[in-house]
Amino acid sequence: MAYIDKAFFEGNSSVVIADGEFDAMAQRASDVIDALTFRAVERYSLEDSPLFAKVKRAVVYQMEHIQQTFGSLEAWATVVGEGSETIGNYSYSKSAPTGAGGKTVNGLPLSPLVEGVLAPVIALGRKIG
Repeated sequence: MAYIDKAFFEGNSSVVIADGEFDAMAQRASDVIDALTFRAVERYSLEDSPLFAKVKRAVVYQMEHIQQTFGSLEAWATVVGEGSETIGNYSYSKSAPTGAGGKTVNGLPLSPLVEGVLAPVIALGRKIG
């Protein structure tokens, strides 16, 4: 389930995302937030907590990052970061697109704003028990 809808996004961002891509991007950005926070929203039922506002802001920031840095969900989802491979005399190197550097979640580039906003939710997600 995506943590934000189009009305929330448009009320909190000036970035334009195509209607046909919005739902998928909101879902993928929410999935990234879940992975980063160890599913804290679900584990602690944060939907009615003041912390949920931070989660929603983080989803907006992640969606803005995807659109502004990569141009589409498809371009962002195909980034696997930097890597190289050598087999015998053959060598291959791949580098991430400009602006893709920095923190990743499961190999996908994360907005630099997300971790700061989500710090208390990440800490809660790391809590054992």
